[in-house]
Amino acid sequence: MKTRNNTIIVTLIALMVLVTFLVGNWFEQMHPNGLTLNKPSEDTLGENISAFGFGASIGLLLSSLLYCLIAAGMLINSKLKNRAAGILPIAVAVIAAIGFTLSYFVDGYFLN
Repeated sequence: MKTRNNTIIVTLIALMVLVTFLVGNWFEQMHPNGLTLNKPSEDTLGENISAFGFGASIGLLLSSLLYCLIAAGMLINSKLKNRAAGILPIAVAVIAAIGFTLSYFVDGYFLN
C-alpha cells in the first residue's frame, strides 16, 4: 500500500474514534444520570443505561454509515472512470464494518 493510503486509513480511524468520544460525551452531558428505559409491556420505568455508552454507539453507527457511503462513492467513481478500484475502498468498507460491529459491543459494554 502507498503511504498516502496508509495516512488516509489512519486518519479515518482516528476520526471515527474522535466522533465516538465526542458524541458519547455529548450524550453524557445531556443525560448525566443515564437514560431510563421504558418497558412497553408494563407501565413502570426500566433500568438506567449509560448515556455515554449509548452516545458512543450512535457515534460509531453514524461514522460507519458515512464510511460505507464513502466506500460506495469511491467504487462508483472508479467504475465511471474505467479503472481499477484499488485497495482503499475495500479498506474503508472494512473500517465501516468494524465500526458497525463495535457499536453493538460498546452499547452492551456500558450497560449498567
